[in-house]
Amino acid sequence: MESADITDHSEYKSWLRETEQKLSEHFDKTMLMITGGALALSITFVKDIIGSGKMLSGWLLVTSWATLTICLIIILWSFHLGLKAYREAQNQVDSGTIEDETPGGLFSKILNVLNTLSICLLSLGLISLFTFSYINLSKESTNGTATNKTTATTNKTNASPAPNTKQGSSVKGLPSAAAETIKVEKP
Repeated sequence: MESADITDHSEYKSWLRETEQKLSEHFDKTMLMITGGALALSITFVKDIIGSGKMLSGWLLVTSWATLTICLIIILWSFHLGLKAYREAQNQVDSGTIEDETPGGLFSKILNVLNTLSICLLSLGLISLFTFSYINLSKESTNGTATNKTTATTNKTNASPAPNTKQGSSVKGLPSAAAETIKVEKP
């Protein structure tokens, strides 16, 4: 009876190791994808949306770029240290010390710190980028309304002058009652 419990337990441990490996791979890929995508998106946003216009709260963009870039560098170091941790774990298995020590040794401990730091930096970078985008998009929509009013005013002043109408006269063939309802603006 006890041997069946040990077998089930070892299979479960094996499954846990495989799952941890898959989650680690997905974590690394997702971190790279989100961080790289956020950097690319922010550059496109500045180029296409803001263009040569005035940028508000540029320090948020710089903060975003700095934290996302540092995050990418940390992710690359995590890959490197992950390989070293796996090699160290293999050495620990070969020497029979794997049960007595942290698998991967110091490399695993540093890797855990770097992964946590990369999540924090990615979060800060995305929050900074979102805040920067929100501020500049609300500026853009406010300026868009003002631009439309300016364009409409400009179009009115560039229009050909309307004929002077006096009460009782007609405007281009309209009876005098219709002429009274039409307001003619002078340029």
